[in-house]
Amino acid sequence: MRQSLNMVRIARRGWRERRYGARLRQFGTTLALLLSGCGSDVGGGLPAAAPEGFFGAVAGDEPRAALAAREILVQGGNAADAVVAYLFAATVTYPSAASLGGGGVCLVYDPVTNQVEALEFPATRSRASGPAAERPTAVPGLPRGLYALNSRYGRLRFEQLIAPAEALARFGHPMSRTLADDLALVAPALLQDSSSRSVFAKRNKQPLAQGDDLVQLDLAATLSQIRTRGVGEFYGGMLARRLSDGVAAMGGTLDLAELRDYAPRWTSTAALPVGYRLVHAALPPATSGIAALELLRLLDADDRYADAGPPERVHLIVEAGLRVQADRAAWSAGGDSAVILATDRLDGLMAGYASDRATAPASFADAPVATTENPAATGVVAVDPFGQAAACVVTMNNLFGVGRMAPGLGIIMAAPPSSQPQSLVPLIVANHNSSQVVFVGAASGGLAAVPALATTMAEALLAEGSLDRAIAASRALHIGDPDLVVYEAGLDAELRDGLAGAGHTLREVPELGLVNAILCPEGLPANPESCTVATDPRGLGYAFIN
Repeated sequence: MRQSLNMVRIARRGWRERRYGARLRQFGTTLALLLSGCGSDVGGGLPAAAPEGFFGAVAGDEPRAALAAREILVQGGNAADAVVAYLFAATVTYPSAASLGGGGVCLVYDPVTNQVEALEFPATRSRASGPAAERPTAVPGLPRGLYALNSRYGRLRFEQLIAPAEALARFGHPMSRTLADDLALVAPALLQDSSSRSVFAKRNKQPLAQGDDLVQLDLAATLSQIRTRGVGEFYGGMLARRLSDGVAAMGGTLDLAELRDYAPRWTSTAALPVGYRLVHAALPPATSGIAALELLRLLDADDRYADAGPPERVHLIVEAGLRVQADRAAWSAGGDSAVILATDRLDGLMAGYASDRATAPASFADAPVATTENPAATGVVAVDPFGQAAACVVTMNNLFGVGRMAPGLGIIMAAPPSSQPQSLVPLIVANHNSSQVVFVGAASGGLAAVPALATTMAEALLAEGSLDRAIAASRALHIGDPDLVVYEAGLDAELRDGLAGAGHTLREVPELGLVNAILCPEGLPANPESCTVATDPRGLGYAFIN
């Protein structure tokens, strides 16, 4: 499910992956039964027909969720519908990183208005949380956030997008290796909870392993209530009361009034020009997007990245990333994004840069501070034939959130957000002069998410390299405090020696971040044949384009 599916071009038509055949036929039959009676409710304002042979692309960290998104595109859904279906399905297939109890951030490019908007739906800290709480929990944002996304930009009915997740939960699916690995990390603590144990443990009380059937009947019932009664049932109906009571029973905190009043927020974006294109990111408090824009600008200015050879490119990424870390420490508490992203100010950050010498972090006026960003998040990107694009990253603020499941509901609750920024990094690049999408990306992985996505974009956009090689290339980054550069095991020896020769202190790590991306260098929807899509080979995701 991994290496052969990391890169798929438009020339690959149809459904050829035999390894999924029988499972997909069963899943499709189940889905058809659940969707009977659901209309498409196609919205207006978009072209009536798609380009022949092309219905969209999706890349995400979880394969079965990506297949659910593909089914929605086949049924006539758009990019927004696809990511909604993906994220609902991921709450079933990837509950270590996605949950109805979690939240996140999305970007959407609208081909009708030629604008990009951001949607924030974080799992927020509850007012009921306090030092006396046994297990503080966050206020869930994902259900209402996905409803807002579908309401504003979707083409299909909301209940149609929940049905794939409900089918996966009710009839089960083989546990993925990614989820099995995450479960193994936390099993001793997670399986102390009887509700979690009933789902994630075998009869011998050992955790489920890769390939074991994962059936979640309580979660299926919860998804069914949201599908049939609407998302308001989750936030203000009997389901909301059951959720509040269930969270209290597991020692958590969730006030009914807070749940009822929770509202996602639509905002404009921060934007930075790269040539004749604009790169869009979410505004603070989602500070990671701003940091990614900063880093991309430092690599782009004066054609630094494009003109550098491979050894200097790695050094440049490390040095530019260190400067962004230091600068982020100065503005992350607040600030006007237009001031932060002023090109004259950003260009000044590279003062003192030398292509053959490391810069001491202590030499900056604002020294970088130690950060412990949680890497537990997951991303998805999608485009459709009409030129709409969507990128989302969601999190539970910790692996498996608080490590407890609301009894009778199947929902693993998110942890309250920490004081450290959470790296949720969706980015969209558009040529607004021609109303074309050029790049859609989403990254996770804590501190590594920002440089992982920014350097992928530098290789694919600034150096005009291939997307699959850009994502697969070994990464290195400066962690700021302490003065240390971490690099992936696959980094070429010549590049590693170049870093050491410049004076960097090095340490090897297994991997740095996960990226999902779609690249259309000649623009979408005008030139869909130029598009490629890739999921990170460090993970076990799935990418397709048809």
